[in-house]
Amino acid sequence: MIDDKMIIDRITVLDEDIQNVNEQLVVLEKKKTEAISMLNALSGAKQQCSNFLAQINDDGQASGQSDVSQEDAAELVAVNS
Repeated sequence: MIDDKMIIDRITVLDEDIQNVNEQLVVLEKKKTEAISMLNALSGAKQQCSNFLAQINDDGQASGQSDVSQEDAAELVAVNS
């Protein structure tokens, strides 16, 4: 037969389980934050590698030159005049 003590004991076990799950959630949230940081770092490294490839294969443009050719600039001026 169920008595007060059995129910109180069960509540105690449930409280411990709730505490354990809450602690696991804190650990998982920290791991999620770390994983997002790692993903951002990897994405940044990939972007930098793509930038390096673009610089290596930049069709002869000197560093600091505009991406807009002289012909494109002249065409823009003609259209806007």
